[in-house]
Amino acid sequence: MAEKSLYSTAIYHHQQALVFKQEGKFEQAKATFESAAKAYDTYLKRFPRSKNAYEMEFYLAECLYNSLQFSEAARHYAAVRDSSQDVKYQAESSFSAVLSWQKQVELDTKEKKCPELKVLKSSERPENEKPKLLPICESAKALVAAADAYVKSAKPDDDKVPNIANVDAKFHEAFSHGVPTDYGKVGIGYRKDMVSEPIASWADLWSLAPKYSGKIVFLDFDRDTIGSALRYKGFSGNTQDESELEQAKQALIDIKPHLLAIKGYDVAASLVKGDAAIVMDWDYDVALGQG
Repeated sequence: MAEKSLYSTAIYHHQQALVFKQEGKFEQAKATFESAAKAYDTYLKRFPRSKNAYEMEFYLAECLYNSLQFSEAARHYAAVRDSSQDVKYQAESSFSAVLSWQKQVELDTKEKKCPELKVLKSSERPENEKPKLLPICESAKALVAAADAYVKSAKPDDDKVPNIANVDAKFHEAFSHGVPTDYGKVGIGYRKDMVSEPIASWADLWSLAPKYSGKIVFLDFDRDTIGSALRYKGFSGNTQDESELEQAKQALIDIKPHLLAIKGYDVAASLVKGDAAIVMDWDYDVALGQG
């Protein structure tokens, strides 16, 4: 009876937490996930050899993650990943352990428990400077270990994509059945042989539009065009202010007569061919266009 009661209590809290999460009641969801985690933990301590133990361990990890207890969640995901009892949740737990440690590193960095290490470009390093080993915090070490374990337990098809180990965990979370082919930032590309002025901001682009009218291409993606117009007006790209959004809309209307085209692909090709002098494009597309 005690085992059944603990099992039912944990499942009830877990299901209720999922309902709160779906309804957008995140504070209630977090508290209820905490209650479910405690119930699962109590069950596992009292009945470690139960036939339900494997599944309960995974549910415990899920509740710990959703209640923002990332390091504990990672440890329990790892236990499920390494379990010899079953393999039902092995792949998911292997990835979730990586994601949990990644979240913990982010928290530790914000709390100054981990150093914020910037990845330097070659142009930012002094010439002939020798690489130096830098210490990393414990959660970062755990993240590396979890990532290594994930690569070792990768699905058979992953062997066909050896660079999958270099894909950030957030992409695995968003696209669990594939990997990204392109990833970059939106910016401004222009030909120096066609544009005499330097362009260093969206304000520069807008101010030069009349001069280079008919030689400008914009992206056919609302987030990119609206976001760029918002930045031109000095607003956050994530603003929800109606007045700011209206100003961005008007800025796009104002520049539209000067556009050669609004394209969803081959934007850099217009630049390479010389049809366009200035483009709004993704950095990787411009780089690929340069050959």
